[in-house]
Amino acid sequence: MKSPTSRPTLSSQVQITLEERGIGRNKVAIRRGILVDRNTGLLHELPTVFVLRSLGKNPLNTQLTTLFDLAFYVEWACIKAARSKRWPRPEDRIRSNRLALTHKEIDDLANWCQHAATNISSAAGHEEAGIRVLPLTGSSVEGATTNRRLQTICNYLCWLTRDMVEGDLLLDDRQIAKSAKFQESLKKSFDSSFISAKTPPPIASLNRANAAAFRKLVNVEAADHSEHVIRDNLIGRILLATGLRAGELLKIQCQDLDPNFEIEPGRFIAILKVIKRPNDINDERLLEPSSKTLPGPIVIGRTLAAEIIQYVVGERRSAVDRCFSKIETPYLFVSHSGAQAGHPLSYSNLRRIVSKLGDASSLSTPLRPHTLRHTHFTELRELMFKKRADPKEALRILQERGHWSPKSTMPDHYSQRHLTERQAYYVEERDRILDKR
Repeated sequence: MKSPTSRPTLSSQVQITLEERGIGRNKVAIRRGILVDRNTGLLHELPTVFVLRSLGKNPLNTQLTTLFDLAFYVEWACIKAARSKRWPRPEDRIRSNRLALTHKEIDDLANWCQHAATNISSAAGHEEAGIRVLPLTGSSVEGATTNRRLQTICNYLCWLTRDMVEGDLLLDDRQIAKSAKFQESLKKSFDSSFISAKTPPPIASLNRANAAAFRKLVNVEAADHSEHVIRDNLIGRILLATGLRAGELLKIQCQDLDPNFEIEPGRFIAILKVIKRPNDINDERLLEPSSKTLPGPIVIGRTLAAEIIQYVVGERRSAVDRCFSKIETPYLFVSHSGAQAGHPLSYSNLRRIVSKLGDASSLSTPLRPHTLRHTHFTELRELMFKKRADPKEALRILQERGHWSPKSTMPDHYSQRHLTERQAYYVEERDRILDKR
């Protein structure tokens, strides 16, 4: 089974294949990404093999992102070949024991990678009309995205250089040394084309006024509301109250809620269990959601736990009973209308729901699920400041709740709003004192 992903129309298209393996309880569903020509449907074999061999154990989203990056490279190579029939493709150069790209070509490729896919599509159209200039209209991408594309292409060309040499059993030391020299030359040329690193943007969390408006919307009483509204508001409350990632929320099963977890004798709390379930045969979604980092429990309020149970036995039960397949999905959040009623919620539907909640809250900017994650941890960090929590303990709590690895620096970023406010206080106080003088 194959499915195209929803990205701008480059000549190469990333698709997802689903392969079922095993039998009975050992049955798993392996999802893989492939790159195909949009017009002919033929497989771009080398980029696809590169991803399968080099990133086969990585999350599917990582594989798909790499294939999208390589789609930009394929588009660039196709236009270069169309401009000159004598232009040798990098893969052919490697086969003939030559350097894949010159430094000048890598500079040209770096400029190409700064553009958005819509711009690249326009460039292809201009090329067919005989205009050999990349149009300046449209949007460009962030420097980090450009660098990621270049790094992906560099890794691919180095892998090709190494693989095509190592695939030949009749090698001498001179050929091996030449291959290593080519790889080093490619890395140096690509490194010089990277965009200089800039200070990372501030954490994109809601300010206090917008967070209050959002809470007011999603905490409204459920009486006389439709199934959709009850589900959507519950999703908004969970995201803001837990800081879960989109993939983690979509992967939660009904059984992952424990409303009476005994944390110590006689003291009970409610928890949601974040569990990694890759290649889950019960997950019918082709683009399978996933937990990005470490699994573990998330403490939630007892009231929120009761609301989740009410949704499971009420609105969710009603949607599942309308499912055409009559097979109940184990996942918590499902669609509530149409042919997909009772089926697990997809990434695109979750983004639509959160965006709709943002519009209903009259927020000034579009709302995304990850914005609510940032808001949760910013608010939690501010509360710890006010309660004078030990800094090391505060960072440890954030690290555990966010499921970051011990080496991650993400918990430190959520001090930013508090420190900015303290900075503003001292600057204003200084100006007040100087004005008096």
